[in-house]
Amino acid sequence: MQSVQNFIVDEGTTFTKHFATVSNCCPSRASLLRGQHGYNTNITHVRNPGYEISNIKTPNPRLTTISRGNYQKWRSMGEDNNYLPIWLQNAGYRTEYIGKFINGYSKALYQYSSKGWDHVDALVSLRSRSTMSKLVKD
Repeated sequence: MQSVQNFIVDEGTTFTKHFATVSNCCPSRASLLRGQHGYNTNITHVRNPGYEISNIKTPNPRLTTISRGNYQKWRSMGEDNNYLPIWLQNAGYRTEYIGKFINGYSKALYQYSSKGWDHVDALVSLRSRSTMSKLVKD
């Protein structure tokens, strides 16, 4: 991890007063990529729409049967038409995405890469995620 510190962290910017307003990965990523509060993105869960989440306790019974989130919803809502990489490209920057994108972004969906990226090298399988975890820990 010293190389990461030397070549990336020390050369970058540190945001000491930044915090995530949403702790779940899909809603948090959607919030960051859209520049909106989590409740404005309508990506409210890590599972695809229609996935049953009946074990979650909530005062609203509708919320116990249908979840709302993941890459399929991101695309179906058109969220990749107006978000950070497109804004950066419009400002003249090249954009590249490396790592985990949004839950549900799989090998089957890889051909439908989200708009705005000049290059995408996303983790699309559980094996690649576990390999990446081992690399980061070393």
